[in-house]
Amino acid sequence: MSFWMEFVLIGLIIYFVMLPLFLVLHELGHAIPLYKVSYGKMLIEIGFPIRNWNKYWKVRLLGIDYHINPTCFIIPNQGIIYVKNWDVLSKKQKAFSAIGGPLVSIAIFVSCCLLLFLPIPTYIKQLATGSAIAILPQIIFTAVPMVYTERFFGKGYASLPSDGMRFIRILKNE
Repeated sequence: MSFWMEFVLIGLIIYFVMLPLFLVLHELGHAIPLYKVSYGKMLIEIGFPIRNWNKYWKVRLLGIDYHINPTCFIIPNQGIIYVKNWDVLSKKQKAFSAIGGPLVSIAIFVSCCLLLFLPIPTYIKQLATGSAIAILPQIIFTAVPMVYTERFFGKGYASLPSDGMRFIRILKNE
């Protein structure tokens, strides 16, 4: 296989498989600290928010509902978790949930980087390198405290805080 064919194939795998997978894992990082206290009332929404629920793929796995918008395979950068009893959660539970997603993303990044030091096939190292680079924006735009704007994140996320900002607000009791 030529260099360019390999380059394109690895890029397509990263974009259409790895990034949506990383997004789901990131959202699970938020969900895991709340799993026992949510009593099955948790929803993870992946892809651009659509208010037409018939356009989502609906899956229930391990007590968590997943609504997956097929756009997550085209633009794999948006996900949100809903917990129906958020108000009754403790400050500690809320803080662990807020920081859980970015911590999972950082763990994925570190794992991809560590793969580079193992005696594995070159194409897996290339996949790990590309995946590490591809997950960096997710880490930056979720861990760094900011409020999302419509211009960069769309109407569905306009004025929502990043995970880092939510973590800070939880610690400050806002």
